[in-house]
Amino acid sequence: MGILACVTALALMCSASVMCQTTVASVTPMPGDITTELTKRGGFTQFLGLLKDAGLLDMLKTADNITVFAPTDAAIARVPTDQLAAIKGNHTELQRVLGYHTVLEDVDPLNNISASFQWFTEEVVNSSNKLPVRINAYNQIHTVTAQGVNITERAIRVSNGYVHALDGIMVPPQGDVMEIVAANGGLTSFVSLLKSTGVVDVIDSSPHKTIFAPRDSAFAKLNSEVSKYLLQDLEALK
Repeated sequence: MGILACVTALALMCSASVMCQTTVASVTPMPGDITTELTKRGGFTQFLGLLKDAGLLDMLKTADNITVFAPTDAAIARVPTDQLAAIKGNHTELQRVLGYHTVLEDVDPLNNISASFQWFTEEVVNSSNKLPVRINAYNQIHTVTAQGVNITERAIRVSNGYVHALDGIMVPPQGDVMEIVAANGGLTSFVSLLKSTGVVDVIDSSPHKTIFAPRDSAFAKLNSEVSKYLLQDLEALK
């Protein structure tokens, strides 16, 4: 009986030891802040430096919730030197560009769309400077983009959110579609026709739009009778 008791006790001790080891091994350490995690990972030195220069790094460390689209060092190295210098030399522009790469939400905006079985899916999130960032998943080719820039590594966990690695820099939009079209000096005829038909309201209310805009030079080539007919029949023009 004494030997049996010893064997049983030893078995229980071994079992407890294994359970403890398993429990310890299964605990995932909490991620650090954005500086800690991206420095540890490597490849984001330039982006972190730009965030610091813009005065945004401390905000991203202390904000409750963040999602950051971070261009890699390789991506930033492809930006022409004069363009990068111009952005760095203009503090307001630097903040605008980098602010466009940050979202003050602790979400992975790719979860919903990447789980879809559709060929193409889209989600829009608002950046910290209140501009829309379009996240597109092309599921057949296993590609996800943010404003047309490839996301090369998704959902790097930091203490207060996520970081998605980009192979380029996202360019903040200068306005909505109609503002950009109207600001283009070569599209005055097209803009005038849009306004006369009331199509502008339809365009403004649509979240997803692509516009093929004939230039003024294209309208100049139209037969005068065709132009006259279109202007007289706005329904046909629509």
